Amino acid sequence: MLNFDFNPFPILETTRFSLRPISEIDIDEIFELRSDPGVNKYLSRKTARDKKEALEFIKSIIAGIFAGEWIYWGISFKDEQSLIGTICLWNISKEKKEAEIGFELLQSFQGNGFMKEIAPAVTRFGFEKIRLLTINAITHPKNKRSIRILESLGFTYLKQESAKESLFIKKAFN
Repeated sequence: MLNFDFNPFPILETTRFSLRPISEIDIDEIFELRSDPGVNKYLSRKTARDKKEALEFIKSIIAGIFAGEWIYWGISFKDEQSLIGTICLWNISKEKKEAEIGFELLQSFQGNGFMKEIAPAVTRFGFEKIRLLTINAITHPKNKRSIRILESLGFTYLKQESAKESLFIKKAFN
């Protein structure tokens, strides 16, 4: 069984990006991500109505990280502090050694190929540092951008769970 301890928080870097912990200073960007209809188009989640809800979300994410329930990074350009999106490993099964990857970018940063640089750092972390055997991804069947990203990362389509969910999988040995 896996044992998570994300203290100190694992900051990841790619060529252009820093993956860091989110905090209350990110409230504006978290609110924008969670309230923007374009970002939420294919997500099954409650839309944030105000910054208070965004702050509650940030606090719940931080608590879950400290409890070892998930790991959740804010994405920034290396030379900036401003958040452009988030990426996480969540729905973790310590017994099965698997997790689900989730990611989102502010609309103004979508479609630039950024996630093809960012997501491999997170899947490597999941397989090499946490020792996961499987990382799953669930996306809406009409979310063509996410599907292309997952396929480019070596995820394999398994099946359509419902009209709103398609399941992809990546094994440690892929």
